[in-house]
Amino acid sequence: MCEPDFSFMDLTAPMWACEGALTAAEVLLTYVANVLDKPSAFKFRRISAGASGFVNKLGACSGAMEVFCRCGWTLTTLPHGDFYVLHRVDVPLLRKVRTELSVAIRTAEAIRTSRQGAI
Repeated sequence: MCEPDFSFMDLTAPMWACEGALTAAEVLLTYVANVLDKPSAFKFRRISAGASGFVNKLGACSGAMEVFCRCGWTLTTLPHGDFYVLHRVDVPLLRKVRTELSVAIRTAEAIRTSRQGAI
């Protein structure tokens, strides 16, 4: 469980230095939202560590991986490969992450749009 004053915005700050940070944040938001929508569905709590989408979009951004792991996903070796598995669903934590990622994504998109308009 996280401390009440803990902020993932502080944790995600290094994530935004990555070239693909917005994409990584969107992927992470999708993972978190899927778990919150269906917390008992194991398919949303198990992600192949070698899946190209995971590796190229989330794995390439160290800050995003840090947030991902702080959410509770752990690298686990299963009979059919290595997977990141969310063994315990911390709903309050995931809701906080979903909210903060949503705000960060909207802010990043607004900044990008305003910069494009200025050119």
